[in-house]
Amino acid sequence: MDVSQQFSAVILSASALCVLLWMILIGFASIRLDEFRQRMFAIRDGLFDYARSGNIGFDQPAYKLLRKSMNGFIRYGHRLSFFQLVITFCRWHYTDDQPVFSWRAQWEDALSKVSDEKVRKDLMKIQAESMGVVFGRVILGSPVLMVAMAGIGIALLCRDGWKSTRDFRRVSAEKTFKLFSIDTDRLEDEALRVAA
Repeated sequence: MDVSQQFSAVILSASALCVLLWMILIGFASIRLDEFRQRMFAIRDGLFDYARSGNIGFDQPAYKLLRKSMNGFIRYGHRLSFFQLVITFCRWHYTDDQPVFSWRAQWEDALSKVSDEKVRKDLMKIQAESMGVVFGRVILGSPVLMVAMAGIGIALLCRDGWKSTRDFRRVSAEKTFKLFSIDTDRLEDEALRVAA
């Protein structure tokens, strides 16, 4: 192999590596964001259909708050990464730019105004489903969180022997968030702030 063939091979390899890196860093991130937003749109549409079928009024505080939260996550989705969360939490910790923590109080107050127990449970299930999508967005975007969740998952399997895959993923994700001190109420607060 002469020098020109070696040079051509190096150029082709470098070009292929650049395309691969672009696909991984830019293309895949864009696809993940689109997938996150699409899943959140689907949950929001399900909430709309639930209200349209007469289960809850469109003017009810629980419906409005849940919809506003999902809209905020749709807008805020590009900032839902472990790195961005660390930066945001550090900013809150070291500056006076503290968020107003009102999600939990507003949500519990709105749920208390829903008289039908089945509707209240359905709304809690929809909210949990939307947070599951948020968990997936944050965890699957960070190799550190993926490894931590895998470790927690293995520990849970060894300890409890899980029967439900959905519960297993949810509990593993929640424990991973707790391990890294990621407060889901703060995420909800930020989503409400962005949606306002």
